[in-house]
Amino acid sequence: MLQFSEIETRRAAAGIEQAALAAKAGMHAQTYSKLKGKTKRGPTEATLKRLTEALQVLEQEAAAS
Repeated sequence: MLQFSEIETRRAAAGIEQAALAAKAGMHAQTYSKLKGKTKRGPTEATLKRLTEALQVLEQEAAAS
């Protein structure tokens, strides 16, 4: 499981839009945006897991095309 900063770095490097990653992870784009801001609590482990898995799928799809 990746940390949120790693997810963001890989997402940007792969050219994946925030909205696409959020949708693949089953969350609203606005919720994803809020994770980027300063919050008292960071994303939960479950959220990080969903984002990591979604990112991996999107990276594989991008590599295949």
